[in-house]
Amino acid sequence: HLADVDVPQSVTPVLRATADGALSAETDAGLWRVFAWLPDRVVRTRPGSAEETGAAGHALGAVLAALSSLDADALHPVHAAFHDLSARTANYRCALDTAPPERQRSARAWIDHVEAELPARHAAAPDAAARRVLHGDPKFSNFLLPDRSGDALALVDWDTVMVGPLAWDLGDFLRSAASLGDEDDPSSASVDADALSAGARGFFAGLGETPSEEDAHACIAAPAHMSFMLGVRFLTDHLDGDRYFRVRRSGQNLVRAEAQFRLAAAFDSARPVLERVLARA
Repeated sequence: HLADVDVPQSVTPVLRATADGALSAETDAGLWRVFAWLPDRVVRTRPGSAEETGAAGHALGAVLAALSSLDADALHPVHAAFHDLSARTANYRCALDTAPPERQRSARAWIDHVEAELPARHAAAPDAAARRVLHGDPKFSNFLLPDRSGDALALVDWDTVMVGPLAWDLGDFLRSAASLGDEDDPSSASVDADALSAGARGFFAGLGETPSEEDAHACIAAPAHMSFMLGVRFLTDHLDGDRYFRVRRSGQNLVRAEAQFRLAAAFDSARPVLERVLARA
């Protein structure tokens, strides 16, 4: 689809065909695809400047604009309810009900925090039933950045393409691109306001459409929403015995959860930045 629509091919993956013209090959080792090699690209977990954040946001917006003409009903669900807070809350409650007493005790402060926050977070959550094709995982480390002038950014890691609201992609992108501090350091959880503004402005410029009032409200709350939901996922995994996220030490998922909850609060405080961007968009 992306090869057939008006989108700069340098920001999207270009599939190479097999000798018989197919875009994939199945062997005993599974299904394989080959993409064109993009030289002189680097990967970073955090932008080097607000301008770089804006360029990545523009690339993401342009890709979503190109995907807007793809029939959402033609896609098979890959990760059911991946960004759906209701589903993540249900998983959290199951883990809480079955967690060993020592895990519950260690997490009590953040369990109480989640219980207090959930009503408002659910009320502000994007409509999970929205039918728009998304990338699904546009964290900043999934952009290949140009290592020389003249090259464009490229968005990779396409195994999460899914259907949902616009705010999911924008929120996850800004959560990773405009946050400061390390994932394992709650004391450093904060927001780079310049990167937040540049990333959002680039995104809507690349998208090239005026967001609906409903989308605008959801997008303003999106970075905080995605941070809070990731915190719930880390807390769930801590209660469940660290089964999903890889840990290097005991309690690491609980520390990660705290960092995301503090980051969600920082994004709440930064809402005026996004309100100004959305007003212009």
